[in-house]
Amino acid sequence: MEKICFIILSLFVFNLNITSQNLKKSQSLITITKPEYEMSSAAGLTLDKLELRDSCTILNFTYAAKAGSWFSIPKETYIQAIPGDEKLFVTSSKGITLNKSNSTKESGKINYTLTFPPIDKSVTHIDYGEANDGGNWHIYDICTQPLKSSIIPEAVIGNWFNKKTGTWEAGIYNDYVVYKSKVWQCESATFKKRTGIIKITNESASIELKIQFDKKGNYQLGTQEYNYVSCTKKEEQLTGPFETDEPYQAPIFKLDSATYSGYIKGYTSRVGAKTMMIHINDILTGNQNSYLIEISANGHFSTKLPVYYPVLCFVRSDIYNGSIYLEPGKEVFQLIGQGTKEMPLYMGESAKINTDLDRIWNLSGTNYNEIMDKILDMTPETYKEWCFQKQNATIDQLDSVFQSGRIGKKAWQIKKYNLQYVCASNIIEYEWNFKSAYRRKYNIPRSQHRLPVETPSLPDDYYDFINDEFASDLLAVVSGGYNTFINRFKYMDILYDNNLSYANLNIVQVLEKAGYSLSEDEKLTISKIKEMEKLAQDPEITVSDRWFDYEFRNKYQNQITELQKAFPNRALSLTEIGDSLLNQGVEFPKEVQAFLIACKKLEKNDAWKQMTEINKEYETSISEFYKKYSESLNPAMSELRNHTYHKSLKDIFGVQPGFVTDVMYSQDKCRDIDSNVTPVSEDELNMIQKDITTPFIVEYIRICNNKTLQKIEENKNKSGYHVNDTPNGEADKVFDSIVEKYKGKVVYVDFWATWCSPCRSGIERIKTLKEEMKDENVVFVYITNQSSPENTWKNMIPDIKGEHYRVSTDQWNYLSSKFNVSGIPHYVLVSKDSKVINGNLSHMDNGSLKKELEKYL
Repeated sequence: MEKICFIILSLFVFNLNITSQNLKKSQSLITITKPEYEMSSAAGLTLDKLELRDSCTILNFTYAAKAGSWFSIPKETYIQAIPGDEKLFVTSSKGITLNKSNSTKESGKINYTLTFPPIDKSVTHIDYGEANDGGNWHIYDICTQPLKSSIIPEAVIGNWFNKKTGTWEAGIYNDYVVYKSKVWQCESATFKKRTGIIKITNESASIELKIQFDKKGNYQLGTQEYNYVSCTKKEEQLTGPFETDEPYQAPIFKLDSATYSGYIKGYTSRVGAKTMMIHINDILTGNQNSYLIEISANGHFSTKLPVYYPVLCFVRSDIYNGSIYLEPGKEVFQLIGQGTKEMPLYMGESAKINTDLDRIWNLSGTNYNEIMDKILDMTPETYKEWCFQKQNATIDQLDSVFQSGRIGKKAWQIKKYNLQYVCASNIIEYEWNFKSAYRRKYNIPRSQHRLPVETPSLPDDYYDFINDEFASDLLAVVSGGYNTFINRFKYMDILYDNNLSYANLNIVQVLEKAGYSLSEDEKLTISKIKEMEKLAQDPEITVSDRWFDYEFRNKYQNQITELQKAFPNRALSLTEIGDSLLNQGVEFPKEVQAFLIACKKLEKNDAWKQMTEINKEYETSISEFYKKYSESLNPAMSELRNHTYHKSLKDIFGVQPGFVTDVMYSQDKCRDIDSNVTPVSEDELNMIQKDITTPFIVEYIRICNNKTLQKIEENKNKSGYHVNDTPNGEADKVFDSIVEKYKGKVVYVDFWATWCSPCRSGIERIKTLKEEMKDENVVFVYITNQSSPENTWKNMIPDIKGEHYRVSTDQWNYLSSKFNVSGIPHYVLVSKDSKVINGNLSHMDNGSLKKELEKYL
């Protein structure tokens, strides 16, 4: 009886255990901590845990960013079985609110969970992503089942770092190896105790990688071709000192190229992006040149780029955004890792400099937000002192890292230069920074150019830190900070004679020397030009704000057009326009009222009256004169400006003609030659080269000119672009006439100009998108105005596939008013039925723009 009772009790307990296990199993079939995945585009996001239940799938995340940073998880967030097409959308969240702004805690982190419908038990991988238009967080190939065992021991798998150099020596993974800047497949592996051989192969070679390791984590790695290297798998144990390098020495420039290659770990075609762009600053043209990088189906990429001095370049894509330092004649290989799970790693000749710069990336001195927070409470003197204090404190930190042996001489040199020249740029930008901080504090839009505050005056010795040695340090070009400094230094107001004009030039002598025989009428026109320009130097005339004049006319374009119809034979003055609009009941803002009062005062000025009378009588002859002779006068005028500019540099800063003046002069000339596709004649080239002291820059300008001549020839055979005649008729009908032509297609309109660098960068950026969508019902329309020189425009547009229009000033003014174009580039999106969808389309990356266009197809 007791035995029977025991058996019954045992069966009951057994059944209870089964029931208990089944309940546990039904609640959570599988829990995977830190699940493996192939690739992530979600910077700062960590997938901590994956729970696979019968009723649901739960993902546990940690998001890390600056404290208070906000983010939003859309309701269209999903998981998707791979392979498979069905998206399983999020059903609930814990720790955050869906479709709302959530922010990180004081620690800079926030933990949350997302719940999705259950997935089939047979699924081995899932993707996580956001299906809404702005969603850009994606994690690919998340493992939902235990990984298959590798032929390589777990102790060997990982990244190996060279103890002597501190750089990445090899990446050994489950089924492939990254070694000597190449990706190899693992063919076989033989391990006995702590010694092994991995046979690795690629398309062109096969080698045996020999490995030794002990219990203390000491590793040796080598091949028959390469000696054994002492390594560690724990990068944090790389404390230095490492083998150092030699700093850069002059000459720093040489015509060459650099090879940038790499591998995107876990790359899949589901990412959608097949390309990356790399942007390289060219200090001698002042441009940022952009180059396309194509990604192969297996995640490899390689490109050779023209680089003539060591330079930090910027990589931009939907997959990875970062920087790479390139050196002429050298190569660098970059492993792009899984979101934030791994920082980029480097191999090759430029590996050490990139690794070292990554170690000190956070040593930045001042930052923009810090300046914005403090500058309004500081005088120019205290602001300058504060900038130097921040610079010196950061240089002390840099020196400490350098002395520890953690970085080499090159990285120390680059970073120190960068800190010094960024600091100089910040000091030069005092007025601009002050105004920006004021706008931010009081929420004043950029469209309001006048501020109700005076910027404090700079003391006489404010720029005493700038001298010839500082400005002309040839080696400083190795830092991006010097490029910024050149830009700020070059356009300082105190260096320019704003009264310099044709009045300062012996026009007759210049033209006669060029072989022209001037008529008496033309000589009279020249005298009137000089007379007007001398009158324009009257102090009261400087009250006129040309930019505000444009803004005013742009803002009230429709009313002005109606007023002008009553006076077809003359242009209305601003005072007449202002009085008429006031009589119509228009209420002007305070800044417009102040502007119109200044205009009334100006129109009573005797010098202004004389100028107006001369212009009224000789407007046509002066216009014809400029049209006929401007190309001949511009080089002489440029030479005069250059001479006075050099004199200002010498008188104010003691800067002699030399490297810095050569760089700035080269930028002026190469901007026309290269960016504006406007080559110069051999005589002009010889004249330019006489004013330059740096031999390489002399050679480089000639090379730029030859490239442009070659480009113009090549453009003659290009297709894919179409020059259109601007429709006739009233200005307000022009846009309708243009887009009506493309009815049945989505129209992407780009307002741009040949001289606008951001415009050209934007055009370059979407080249790959246009190629991707060439078979879709999408048309790209480019509209510019008379400020784009016609020859420059004609030379430039063969490289811009699309429909091109060059409109009149009146038409442009109307279009600017219609779409509130306060700056360019400005984008407009038009539907297939020729209706404006968005009159001010924001800047988008190619992926987002493609989705936006496809929405209306």
